[in-house]
Amino acid sequence: MKENTLVLQYQDFGPEAMAGELLGPERWPWAKEHYSTPQQFDIHVVVYRDVKLETVKKAYPVDEHSNQDYRYIEYTTAIQWHEDQLSKFTDQLSKDEGDKDYAFFFIRELYKNVLKIERALRK
Repeated sequence: MKENTLVLQYQDFGPEAMAGELLGPERWPWAKEHYSTPQQFDIHVVVYRDVKLETVKKAYPVDEHSNQDYRYIEYTTAIQWHEDQLSKFTDQLSKDEGDKDYAFFFIRELYKNVLKIERALRK
């Protein structure tokens, strides 16, 4: 199982504004409250390849009682999402739009994440 999965943190995919469409909200699904101050939620993202989702969910179960939350992303979906994000930030730089430091930061972080995923799950 370990050779077919990689566990990352939600934050590895950027802030919720960027990663929310892929991973859902950056809070536990059982946390119904609205928080006036920012909260930290320990959310893990399991990227998997060549293994069934049901098998991954059994190995990395969501457990409300221990505040154990996993999001599951298939390898090709994760890679495609990273490529799409990289394209957006690269376009932003080429059009000279937005904050360049912000764009460079996320380009670097996205590349680092792709490398982690590729090194762990490349076949």
